Amino acid sequence: KEKYISNSKWLQERYPQHLKLFNYHFPTVEKEVISDLTKHLIGFIALDLFLIFCDVIVMLVSTEESYHTVMSLLTGKFAPLFLGIEMFLGAFIPLFILSYHRTKAIQTWQVLASVLVLAGIMTMRYIVIIGGQSFPVQLL
Repeated sequence: KEKYISNSKWLQERYPQHLKLFNYHFPTVEKEVISDLTKHLIGFIALDLFLIFCDVIVMLVSTEESYHTVMSLLTGKFAPLFLGIEMFLGAFIPLFILSYHRTKAIQTWQVLASVLVLAGIMTMRYIVIIGGQSFPVQLL
């Protein structure tokens, strides 16, 4: 018996050749592989949160310029992007979705968590580029 990505009988009856071609080029992925990828994503999110925490702590106790830079992330004009999108939507919400027993095995929630992680990554890149241009570097 062939595995179809779509469970719709209507599609299977009307377009069997198209579905066979689609399934040939886009085979289904085993649930164990998805489960392993989910576990890896949880680990990498946790690692990212740890590295961000270490970076913020080091910048808080480093130079005065670093202190002002990190305070703009935590309380300044970049705070909604950093705390709201990058940390909350891009890390904590996906970590909850992938760790909660009712949502971690549902593919729709896994896709949503992955999209939120990507949104957090893109926000981090935006903060690095725009934030880096917002503060002049003082040469010694």
